[in-house]
Amino acid sequence: FEYDFKDKKIKIPFKDILYIETVGSAYKLNLVGKNFQKEIAGSLSDVLEKDVEERYFSPHQSFIVNRSMIIGMDKKKKQLLLKEGYSCPISRSNIKRAKKLIEEQNLEFSA
Repeated sequence: FEYDFKDKKIKIPFKDILYIETVGSAYKLNLVGKNFQKEIAGSLSDVLEKDVEERYFSPHQSFIVNRSMIIGMDKKKKQLLLKEGYSCPISRSNIKRAKKLIEEQNLEFSA
């Protein structure tokens, strides 16, 4: 994962990132990964725009997740289940997209 925002550059191995979420104020992102958490300046839309390989999935307007970290879905709780015991919300409008992604990756989901 390489990200530039207003002349600040950050490099983190993509395989180590679980998800990225927005933080309270505008243009602040929280990168959550294996054994780390880092706050950076930026926007989710900018990250998704630069994601030409489509490595991320946006289950909610405040989150993007590393597709390779998804292990399942709890449809009742509207949560995407991630490795390392993490989860993130799925908006009602993205439930079908999330279910399709889970099925494509042959992962489990509970009703």
